[in-house]
Amino acid sequence: FEVTSAALVHQHRKQKIELTWTGPRSPHVSLRRTDQALIELINQAQKRIMIVSFAVYKARNILSALEKAAERGVAITIILESPDVSEGKIAYSTIRALGASLREKSRVFIWPYAKRETTPEGKIGSLHAKIGVADGVHLYLSSANLTDYAMNINMEMGVLVRDKELPQRIEQHFEELITNGTLAEIAEE
Repeated sequence: FEVTSAALVHQHRKQKIELTWTGPRSPHVSLRRTDQALIELINQAQKRIMIVSFAVYKARNILSALEKAAERGVAITIILESPDVSEGKIAYSTIRALGASLREKSRVFIWPYAKRETTPEGKIGSLHAKIGVADGVHLYLSSANLTDYAMNINMEMGVLVRDKELPQRIEQHFEELITNGTLAEIAEE
């Protein structure tokens, strides 16, 4: 038990976690803005970045940071909900909302209808995760979609994690979903 406890203490010392927030402020907790944390994660990426989001809409600063990352040679993977299979939860093309330039510089994936779980009534599951992983060492988990509202006026909370194990495991998880066909790369739109 003591060895395991010492290992956990060592792991926690290596790991850094920050809370992120969009919304009304209070004096009780110091929090970083959601958009600032995500842009920092994107700007720190040197080799690869993976972004997972249910919605993308008018998040110009985030999309601009992703464009700049692609221009400096960072491999960009984006995983989105698709309006075609969202049962009306999204009324516009998340892929088109990325913009043609970023779309061309990224690998973009969706969760196809045929690969989704359904309820007995036939309702399908949604790709609802909001995640960013940079170089397997920076992880962003949030309630915030890649939208202007989420970055500026909604109440959204998340965490920014700097670690080697957890971000890498999440990155590997999504890469496995790509490799095994659960997520499918989309053709040019």
